[in-house]
Amino acid sequence: MNYNHLHYFHVIASEGSLARAAKILGITQPTLSVQLKQLEDHFGARLFDRTGGSLRINDNGRRVLEVTHEIFRMGDRLEGLFPGGKPRIIARLEIGISTTVARSFAMRRFLGVFANRNILTRVRLGDHEYLHH
Repeated sequence: MNYNHLHYFHVIASEGSLARAAKILGITQPTLSVQLKQLEDHFGARLFDRTGGSLRINDNGRRVLEVTHEIFRMGDRLEGLFPGGKPRIIARLEIGISTTVARSFAMRRFLGVFANRNILTRVRLGDHEYLHH
């Protein structure tokens, strides 16, 4: 079993969509589909019902989701034992900034908030059009 497969499954189940999950995870939808299939092959069971291009979590998937909730809660507890450790990504943040605002000002303003909390930050700056393409 692959921990990443469980993470991918968890995001798919939480989002209810391969497309949304792929966007959140920063991978392509076909790649995510392969990862899900590998997990289902490992368990020898379907975790979602596929109808007309959509996914619906089934009873098998609900059981796995219940366990993944526990796994990731325990992972958070483990991370909490060593708060000074390696920074981790909690969420991806995309900030749209008007071209009339100095980006250096915005960077200092936003990144300072995260730097003091030992949070690894990935930032994509751009206007609305750039960030949504």
